[in-house]
Amino acid sequence: MASCAQQEIPPGGPEDRRPPVVIQTFPEPFGVLEDLNASVTFSFDERISERVAGGTLAGAFVVSPRSGDVRVSKGARSLEVRTEDGFRPGLVYRVTLQAVVSDLFGNQLVDPFELVFSTGGGEPVPTTLAGEVWDRINGRAVTDAVILAEGDDGLIHQARSDRQGIYAFRYLPAGDFRVTAFEDRNRDGDADSTEVQGVASVQLAVGDTLLVDVAILEPDTSAAVVTEAEPLDSVTVVVTFDDYLPPDAEPADWQMSVSVADTTAAGVGVAPPGVDRVVREAGYVEYVEMVADSFARLDSLDAAEAAAEAAAEAARAEAADSVVVPDSATVGT
Repeated sequence: MASCAQQEIPPGGPEDRRPPVVIQTFPEPFGVLEDLNASVTFSFDERISERVAGGTLAGAFVVSPRSGDVRVSKGARSLEVRTEDGFRPGLVYRVTLQAVVSDLFGNQLVDPFELVFSTGGGEPVPTTLAGEVWDRINGRAVTDAVILAEGDDGLIHQARSDRQGIYAFRYLPAGDFRVTAFEDRNRDGDADSTEVQGVASVQLAVGDTLLVDVAILEPDTSAAVVTEAEPLDSVTVVVTFDDYLPPDAEPADWQMSVSVADTTAAGVGVAPPGVDRVVREAGYVEYVEMVADSFARLDSLDAAEAAAEAAAEAARAEAADSVVVPDSATVGT
């Protein structure tokens, strides 16, 4: 009876804890790819696994600008990347290998590897568009968001945010861009109407380095509605809404008024109070803490003044007790 041998990790020797390293690419960095139907190759210093973290080998690559679906062929120590539509002439391409590939021992790439090359048309233009993708609800950075930068020429450049929510486009052509960041929940590469997303507009000139943060939020076409208004004290009313309010909206621009609901004879002629200020909850808490701190300072001054007065009174009393009364004089006759 014969059986096929299975590939296994050789026994013995020191444990391999070092991640694989890209040692060569085709084309070389900032080189020119003349054959537009050729593969882009990443070569490693050791054998790599067919398994990637959280997806497929095709999903491990981001080709920018878009050129159709990505197809990946695996060699023992290499990955070859093709695009469905091939590469277009006269463009600068960025092919980014995400940090999801590992060796046979499970050691995963530490950082993404980015290859920049052109298909003719001159050298890449030194520009950078970067920033942070963050959640408008909790203020936290968004990891693995998809960012699309669509230019006036119709080309769509794409990137992904890292563990700190940072994205970066290098060597974009000068021009106007519509930047869209979103959580690609269905993995189709497009911002659907139900996905968390945000948009920014950018003008990029030759040599520019622009930092543009993009806040993303769940799509919502309905306006926030007041659900409750409760007096907090004699001069403060807490207003609660059924949805989150835009974090960049200025409370000072909001229009609010207070009316008198009492229609009885006792309420006739009562003027409604005016609105002095409108603040968010965080701003009100800061105001209360400031007032409390001011009162604490006044209390400290009053206590110090009282202590000083008490000390002065004690000093006066002690001085009075220490006065020597002379003996009565005896007068002889």
